[in-house]
Amino acid sequence: MSRIDWKRSAGVAGLLTKEFETDQNEEVTLLVYPMIVRSEQEREWFETSIIDAASLASTFVRGKAHVLLCTYNQKWKKTQIEDRSWKRGLRELAQVEPLAPAIDLPVPPIKAGDGGIIFLAIPFMTDSTLQLVKTLINQTVDLHVIVAKPLEQGYQEEMKRIGAQQFEPIYLRRRADYA
Repeated sequence: MSRIDWKRSAGVAGLLTKEFETDQNEEVTLLVYPMIVRSEQEREWFETSIIDAASLASTFVRGKAHVLLCTYNQKWKKTQIEDRSWKRGLRELAQVEPLAPAIDLPVPPIKAGDGGIIFLAIPFMTDSTLQLVKTLINQTVDLHVIVAKPLEQGYQEEMKRIGAQQFEPIYLRRRADYA
């Protein structure tokens, strides 16, 4: 009840809430990790991971969080996005392409001690990406992993064992409810 902004809510259909400074100063890093795509199904998961990243970025920007978008397209690029620069963030996401098969998976630009929450968006889990998750968790990073392809049982168990937090977008839970 204390978060309701009664003055702004008057005359509108619904209640509006107040925003607090602590909510607005949250730091979020959204790391869109590139992968090698070898099939049409993997291409779909890749595209879904980009959509998930855009949706998360939009949610954070609307919530007034400080968002650092990290994308890879031949090299890592960091883009600070907010309300005014939101379109630039969307352009960065639109330019992300799968890696060529001959390229090694790049090391993300995340270091131990980076503040805030890190969301790692990947199309599907592999042994290499699981190793990346382990490395980031060992750096005491507050990490949430978003995987477009549902995790296989072995990867689910390993994620739980290492203490990785898998973030499942709400629309995926709703889709599962109707299946």
